[in-house]
Amino acid sequence: MKRTIPTFKTDKEAEDFVDTADLSNYDLSRGEVVRFAIRPSEEQRAVASIPKRMRAMKEAGLDGRHRDIGGEIQRKRSDTLNKNLSKPIPQFSPNTTLGEMRKKTGKESETAVRRAAAKMK
Repeated sequence: MKRTIPTFKTDKEAEDFVDTADLSNYDLSRGEVVRFAIRPSEEQRAVASIPKRMRAMKEAGLDGRHRDIGGEIQRKRSDTLNKNLSKPIPQFSPNTTLGEMRKKTGKESETAVRRAAAKMK
């Protein structure tokens, strides 16, 4: 005769039981399939429609630049080409990436790279 499954007070007790017990010794005939359908709220659906990188940003400040949740100003991507900058840096070729310019100048921000490049001549 198969044994009945005991009643558990916590999820941890149930998890430990399933991890250690030989379930073939227990009567599972009274088990039921349960499906949970949790509908997201209106706010959750609205947030999910916003790209992940945009969700992490605060609104643009007075200077028009976005800051992330920690308050840091958003940086341009390293693979941005010089020719695609609002004002290309004349000391570098149009197809040089911002990452390469950062390495050559040792600077991080576009403005600092621009200043350092002007001094390189």
